[in-house]
Amino acid sequence: TWTPTVSTPASRTFTSATGTYTKIGRMVHCLFEISGLNTATSGVDVQFAGLPFSSSSLTYAGYALIGDISGVTYAANYSQLYARVATGSSSMQLLQRRTDGTSHDTFAAGGGLGATFVLRGVVTYFT
Repeated sequence: TWTPTVSTPASRTFTSATGTYTKIGRMVHCLFEISGLNTATSGVDVQFAGLPFSSSSLTYAGYALIGDISGVTYAANYSQLYARVATGSSSMQLLQRRTDGTSHDTFAAGGGLGATFVLRGVVTYFT
């Protein structure tokens, strides 16, 4: 098992965070469920830490698909939520995709996680 934590903004903590993982060679496949914050976020970059292994030095060594989402507010003209694993780290950054599909941005562009949000998803990355 592994336990996701909030790395940015530093003053936030999850109400509940659980995860499991399987490592095959250099590939790590994780399932996670995270919910609730001690304080909602709005207009700030959001990053989760605690992945079971540090990622490789590849640029964006992995991505998270988030399939069950509630309590999330998107910036204007954004809709889809996903995350990318930072290079050489054990954290992932939440991103929101523009509704027209042309680009993505962090929650610093607007939007955020409500105090009672729920995210369930998978992340696959290389060590």
